[in-house]
Amino acid sequence: TTNIGANQVTPEKISLNYAKFVGTGSPNINSSTSYGEVSWINTTPQFSNGTWSATSSHIVVPETGLYLVQVNLYVTSTVVRSNVGLKFAVNDTQQSEIAAHNYIRNSGGHTESSINMSTTLSLSANDQVSIYTRRLANGGTVTLNGTNSTIAITQLS
Repeated sequence: TTNIGANQVTPEKISLNYAKFVGTGSPNINSSTSYGEVSWINTTPQFSNGTWSATSSHIVVPETGLYLVQVNLYVTSTVVRSNVGLKFAVNDTQQSEIAAHNYIRNSGGHTESSINMSTTLSLSANDQVSIYTRRLANGGTVTLNGTNSTIAITQLS
């Protein structure tokens, strides 16, 4: 047991839920100017603590709490000047944060980038977390490379 300010940290409080999922497949995430849910998650976590479940597009959190959600998507494209927006969603309700920093120039060998974002979400047991994307610049195929992409969810409290 350790004291941190007025709070006492005990081993029971340290045993929180976490999971990291690697992607699968190679969907085009630049096909629409409207945000749409992406199907890309390997339903078996790479590692986890707690009782997690997932579909190819949703991760279900095991209990109510405050969670840190982190995503890193590795993307490739031959589109000139592509850029994709990314949002988290909870129970298919898009959250306000947008990641939009994955510009691919497709010049001088620049045909790859990544989209990453972290946020904290107050979630209830059985809430579903998912990823939505949309085209923000030029049209054409921007491929999410699933096996090089991850989403991690860690319960903070």
